[in-house]
Amino acid sequence: MLKKVKVTSLKKSLLAKMLLLIGLPVAIIFSITAVIVLKDVKQSVTQLTTNHLTAESQSVANQINNYFSKYSEIIRQMESNELIRQYLQKPLAEKTSIQGYKDVKQTTDNIYNTDPDNISSAWIADCESNTMVSNEKDALYQITLSERPWYKLAVEKKI
Repeated sequence: MLKKVKVTSLKKSLLAKMLLLIGLPVAIIFSITAVIVLKDVKQSVTQLTTNHLTAESQSVANQINNYFSKYSEIIRQMESNELIRQYLQKPLAEKTSIQGYKDVKQTTDNIYNTDPDNISSAWIADCESNTMVSNEKDALYQITLSERPWYKLAVEKKI
């Protein structure tokens, strides 16, 4: 029986040494491989996510630009509108006359009516006379333009 215990204990000792000599290097190699694979997968997922978010952001930016481009076009048309240009070049007495005001007022009304859900107001300001023509007012009105926030911003940006 003593021989059997020695053989069994010898087998267990031998098995433990084999597991230690073979299992430990395999476990270390497996751990290193897992760390490398996880790092590569994380980098790939991060890159794919970044690319996807960049594409989505660019798409949204393009949609916003397309939405506002029609309003930018309206402003460009107002700048080149001959009736508005002629009105702004008139002397103050003519600007405040009913006829001079009426045509430009009709233009602002028409601009507003093109998209009343999205255009809150259409107006033309004359810096020289501090007057405005607006679709919201039935008459030309005096306003100190230099005190308006949008005026200060326009002057600052030289628009």
